[in-house]
Amino acid sequence: MIHLSNLTNVKACRPDCSTCVFYVILSFLIQVMFPMKKRILLPLAGICLLHTYAKATDRDSTGIHNEILLEREYNPTILDAIKIDRIPDSHEPPPPVSKVKFSDYDTMFGFTPDPSYMKQQSQLIEPNISKYRGYLSGEVNNLLDANADAGYMAINNPKNYLSFGLSHNSSRSKRTFSQGKDLSQKFKFSDSSIKTNYIHRFGNAQLTANAKYLSSIYNLSQLRKNVLDRNTVYMVNNDYSESPKNNLVEANAGLSSTEQNNFNYSLNLKYSFFGQEKSSNSIPIINENLTILDWNLNKTVNSSSASLGLAGSIRNLYYHRSNTFAAENHNLRKFSVVSLNPYYRIEGNNFDLKLGLVLSLKSGPYREKILAPAIKFNWSIHEKAHLYAISDGGHEDNSKYNMFYENRYANPVHRTKDSRSPLNTALGLRFLPLQELKIDLFAGYKITKNEHYFIQYNYGRDIYRYYSETVYNDESTSHLGGEIKYVFADNFEFGAKAVYYKRKLKYTDGNISIPSQKPRTETSATIGYNPPNSPLRFDLSYYGAYGRRTIECLDMSNNVPSPDNDNLSFEYVKMKNIHDTSLKTTYTFKPNFSAYLTVNNLLFQQYDFWYGYPVQPFNVMAGISFLF
Repeated sequence: MIHLSNLTNVKACRPDCSTCVFYVILSFLIQVMFPMKKRILLPLAGICLLHTYAKATDRDSTGIHNEILLEREYNPTILDAIKIDRIPDSHEPPPPVSKVKFSDYDTMFGFTPDPSYMKQQSQLIEPNISKYRGYLSGEVNNLLDANADAGYMAINNPKNYLSFGLSHNSSRSKRTFSQGKDLSQKFKFSDSSIKTNYIHRFGNAQLTANAKYLSSIYNLSQLRKNVLDRNTVYMVNNDYSESPKNNLVEANAGLSSTEQNNFNYSLNLKYSFFGQEKSSNSIPIINENLTILDWNLNKTVNSSSASLGLAGSIRNLYYHRSNTFAAENHNLRKFSVVSLNPYYRIEGNNFDLKLGLVLSLKSGPYREKILAPAIKFNWSIHEKAHLYAISDGGHEDNSKYNMFYENRYANPVHRTKDSRSPLNTALGLRFLPLQELKIDLFAGYKITKNEHYFIQYNYGRDIYRYYSETVYNDESTSHLGGEIKYVFADNFEFGAKAVYYKRKLKYTDGNISIPSQKPRTETSATIGYNPPNSPLRFDLSYYGAYGRRTIECLDMSNNVPSPDNDNLSFEYVKMKNIHDTSLKTTYTFKPNFSAYLTVNNLLFQQYDFWYGYPVQPFNVMAGISFLF
């Protein structure tokens, strides 16, 4: 995914290059809206022209010298930020810089399977972390859902940092299916995690290490259709009580340079484990082990304004399988992915240009290779306007560990294939018409091979009939969107974002001819108000996803279906739009203690996030947050 927020702050531009850049922007936007076979050539040619201009630009002593030492992008949520869990300062602060601070709400823009984590925490953005070492928060609602978090910063000095954290989220609420008002089921899940973070600074280097363990128990949707009678309405099989339990472990260790020298480096080793405990004699146990070694080496050449670098990674994935079916499943064989990214970077008075290529090679049952451009360009047109362009690609990691966070209800036996992208590009413009107003306009285009989608099977037997199945197609996606943020007198803030997607699937002659469960349009909005000289704060948030469809596969036999099974029947289903609205009222008793009341599903909506998994009904949640 392209992160549009990680940009480099640069100075004002000389006016004599405005015409050149104007035509580059125009050509890019034309290709985004009307893709052509040689869509990559014009942006590259335009950027090369700017590169030629850069070589002729004189630099002064105040020029930019902030090379990216660490390529790994870290995007913490506000929920993490309030827990005084410090992270290293970003090397690429988002320009332009305003004199006012815009709050970031934890709305996780993008399609998410569960809205319960979309919580506003803007009133706790800046806790006094130098005074308090620990945090404690907890909340419960009328449906007996409960969330709790605790943590402690044991060490915090210029050389060492050590913290620990605990988290628990659980739900036992009864939800009504959108397929019928008389159809309901009690959905249960319980997620508990523990984590630790360590940083050691010595000389011009920094050593980091962190680990996390998550235990997740949940039940599956029991909504089925009578496959022997297509006219029969949906029904709920209350006799089915499958409750999978997953164990997830992640550990990281890294070493990086902390000061800018002629040679800079970053090395990181990651290990993750995804394991399933046996919950049924019919479902095999499949454990996944994933190791990733990534690096970024950077050497200054000629002058301090230019540098050469080599980034890359080696990803190795293998499975432990407990039965013959899993052992014969080619999707569960071990494989490796090697990625290399050589690049050249140059900085001018008012811009930063990075040119490179990504070569990704995959071994295993299906050998694949992908070559994609790796380009980042930031240009400060004015002190209040900033242009950015990004293009990358390669293999996307769809390991079971990562897919759990996308859709925990996916079939546990089948591994989701890695998708690959030869082109993933975006262009954007950020500007500040007023110091209190920030606007971001952006567009992009992406080509994806083996994009995955989730559909629901009605199997003739009970082994996997309650899981979501993964299907694939090649997809080209254009998107166009904008974001606005406004702050007034430190008492009122407003934010809104909208993105429109145009998806085109390559194979339309088969059964999987739609981008199942993916929205055509996404929107989000937040409003915060703090009355003057009052301990009260009000936060209203909205998330919407529109134009979703999916496919329901009915098996008319008693066998496990396959693409060649004549007994399969595919039915297209129009899903209800998502309208998630919540209102939160916070009362701050002291700087380190506050209580809040949140009203969720304010519009009393009934819809599915994943097909067959409905949203929680209207509920009221009360909680407290305490720093010590």
